[in-house]
Amino acid sequence: MKSKIIVILVLLSVTFNSIAQQRSYFIEGTVTNQLGKAIKKSSIYVTSLDKSFYPDKNGKFSLNFPQGNYILRFISPEYKFKDVFVPLKQDTILAITLESSYGGLILDEVVILGRGMNKVNAVQADIETLDQKTIERLPSFLGEKDVIKSFQLLPGVIASSEGSAEMNVRGGSSDQNLVLLDNIPLYSSSHLFGMYSSFNPLSVSKASLYKGAFPANYGGRISSVMDISLKEPGLEEFSGSAELGITSAKAMLEIPLINKKSALMLAGRRSFYDVLSNTFSKEQVVGLNFMDLNAVWVYKPSLKNQYRLSAYAEEDNISSNQRESGLEKAASNKGQHAANFRWKHTFGNQLTNELNLVYNAYQTTLLEEKRKGAGESYLYNFTSSIKDVGISNKIVYAPSTKLELFGGFDFKQHSFKPTLFSGDHDSVPFSVKNFPDIKANDLSLYISGNLSLFKSGHLSLALRNNTYFAPGKTYNLLEPRISYFHPVGDQASFKFSYARMSQPIQKLSNAGLGLPLDILVSADNYIKPQTADIFSAALSNDFTFDGEQFNLNVEPYYKKMHNIISFRDGFDTRSVMYNSMYAIYRGKTYQDLVTSGKGNVYGLDIMLEKKTGRLNGWVSYSLMKARHQFDELNNGQSFSPNQDRRHTFNAVANLQVNKKWNIGMSWMYISGQAANVPKDIYLPPSYNLETRKPVPVAYDNHYLFNQSGRGSYRMKPFHKLDITAEYRFKIIKMDAVLNIGAYNIYNRANPSFFYLTKSYNNNVEGAPVLKSVSLFHIMPSTSLKIKF
Repeated sequence: MKSKIIVILVLLSVTFNSIAQQRSYFIEGTVTNQLGKAIKKSSIYVTSLDKSFYPDKNGKFSLNFPQGNYILRFISPEYKFKDVFVPLKQDTILAITLESSYGGLILDEVVILGRGMNKVNAVQADIETLDQKTIERLPSFLGEKDVIKSFQLLPGVIASSEGSAEMNVRGGSSDQNLVLLDNIPLYSSSHLFGMYSSFNPLSVSKASLYKGAFPANYGGRISSVMDISLKEPGLEEFSGSAELGITSAKAMLEIPLINKKSALMLAGRRSFYDVLSNTFSKEQVVGLNFMDLNAVWVYKPSLKNQYRLSAYAEEDNISSNQRESGLEKAASNKGQHAANFRWKHTFGNQLTNELNLVYNAYQTTLLEEKRKGAGESYLYNFTSSIKDVGISNKIVYAPSTKLELFGGFDFKQHSFKPTLFSGDHDSVPFSVKNFPDIKANDLSLYISGNLSLFKSGHLSLALRNNTYFAPGKTYNLLEPRISYFHPVGDQASFKFSYARMSQPIQKLSNAGLGLPLDILVSADNYIKPQTADIFSAALSNDFTFDGEQFNLNVEPYYKKMHNIISFRDGFDTRSVMYNSMYAIYRGKTYQDLVTSGKGNVYGLDIMLEKKTGRLNGWVSYSLMKARHQFDELNNGQSFSPNQDRRHTFNAVANLQVNKKWNIGMSWMYISGQAANVPKDIYLPPSYNLETRKPVPVAYDNHYLFNQSGRGSYRMKPFHKLDITAEYRFKIIKMDAVLNIGAYNIYNRANPSFFYLTKSYNNNVEGAPVLKSVSLFHIMPSTSLKIKF
């Protein structure tokens, strides 16, 4: 008996030792040169396994081996190889620096790179990427560095209106853009009538804009995808930055936690328009401000598991109070609160999994109140909101350097409360819901394969299926996608892509100058999801001229859209408030307000970029034609929508004068916007009983208008020049940047919109006249940023 126990113990000991010896650990790290720049092309040869592994384009690698001793040889062209001995007894992090084979540095420190994106080698077509450094060096609006406005300087992207952070991408409208903040889909991406984007530039790490060739994990909009990543806080030391401008203040902190395994990033921004305006106004109290907050918490207990929690909150408040002889108030409020929890788990060298939990709540409120003694008295309060909860999972499998597979699912439940109109009119209360409250479920499944072919070609095939469960109607939306990349020699490449996108959630917005009012509605039996088929190609070529590096990129595209929506003639979002005297026409249901149609967009984007040297930048030209057709609008004839801007030209330059001074400049030209104006204006005829002839007589200015058709008139072309100067210095051993600039430096009066008004001659009222309004003339700006 005793001998049996000894045998069992020996067997157990051998088994446990075997298990311990088979336990595996991770080796992770980066491969950089002596300047700290990532080496994009390198390999890791493991002698004992006789096998090579390959870091990614950022020089990062992650290996998983059983416990033991290993020799890793790091190899890269133009660099000396380096052998590293690793006694693997626990998870290990390596920072590998390779020396140049030529005995010096590969890059001279004086050289300034452009946007840091190599379009020739980029397999993904139709993508633009900006990092924080590029955004900071571009001219700003009122000193406010802005992610979205920086993208508006690139081909194929224009502002929805002057000074707006809302954008139209390749003929699409602003509500057709999917905006992701750390994987959180946002329903609003701007502040204060679109003047500022919702993203604090101090908290942004990188932003990418997909104009076509959308990867399979993106969906829900038909025009573009903007993917914005927030900074990941450093694990080792406390740091931060603060910036004060003429319109807002902002700050960001990075706080290490828990033995260098966890860290927290906090960022906030607040405008102070209300403080400035109320200082000089006594009779009218004006509230005009916005704020946004960002928080990112990361926890890395091991190399296998990484946790990240991102949270975002924003508030917009616009109000006007007049208390002379009573109360007259108008206000608009917009709020959004969102969060995303991400767990990334690495199973080995070839397999990773990423799980995301998402929450988002968006609400907009419009209030109008009038209390004037014995006169008319009313309170109108309108609220529209949507709330999302969701879960998504993405798994990536890369069995070799030539093949990568990924797939997953994305599920969201949308809770719509589109319209609640309540209040009182002459002391009579009312409450109306023109659109029903509904819940809709949105499930997407996708799979994609990226295959490296012969002669370094690259093929991507993807399929996404979106099933949208609305009350009384289910839509199955199949979205095939394909892209192909092929190098042409060492300095050029050709790309082609096709993608189908769908959009089951629509946004209705008022187009006038009144307080903003947006309504989010779901696809149902009446409104079908919008769809778009997008074809694009690209030819990119790197070349050297006079010792400097240049890139020429040419991208033609075609977009076919179905089930796009528009207001019927005479309606806008205020029309849902059919008890309101301010509605143009009053509709009890949204079927009374909107109609659906189709659209086509043809375009060509050309960009020449100087990538190196003290003077760098780019020039771009976009040719685009957009046409919409609705059976119930414009007599069924096609027309030019507002986003049809035929010619767009951008020139951006950045001059590094010395280590302290940097000067940036941008010039923009855009063809005039399509507008709807009357062709003829005339008086209604009356009848003279004596002469028995019609006589033109104005009855209380009831003129008749002969409309010329939608989009038949063009506003004047838009163009402006912006400039900025950046000075770097020290304040009490802290890095500081002083930015001084000017918007629209030659004071161009660009028309923002037209309106009809009365004309007067010697105080005598005459016929209506058409006038234009220019909102933004020359405006200086300054800001001071400090890093600590």
